[in-house]
Amino acid sequence: MKLYRAFLTVRRKQPVLVQEGLSWRVLFLGWIGLLLHGAWICGLIAGAVSLLLGLLPFVTWPIVILLHVVLATFTTELRTWELKLHGAILTSIVPAYNRDAALLRWLDHHAEAMS
Repeated sequence: MKLYRAFLTVRRKQPVLVQEGLSWRVLFLGWIGLLLHGAWICGLIAGAVSLLLGLLPFVTWPIVILLHVVLATFTTELRTWELKLHGAILTSIVPAYNRDAALLRWLDHHAEAMS
């Protein structure tokens, strides 16, 4: 079972669900994975750091791999930070097997928020 953080924003009726844990997409794609998750600010900052590290002559693959591991480990916190910057409010943490089940559970407990 996975845990999802449910955030409500002003612009959306349905919550934004952020899965807790390691992000495999970010582990393999790095900062591009953050962009695909919708974390634009963090993704662009991480991309700039990656490009600057690529310009240094002494940077080796272990440093790039370490950057990917750190970004993948903290993807949940980075996405949460960006959502809070945009005014999202954490409503609850929902345990579920997948994203659809988490949304269904959230809707069962927060039916008044949808009306």
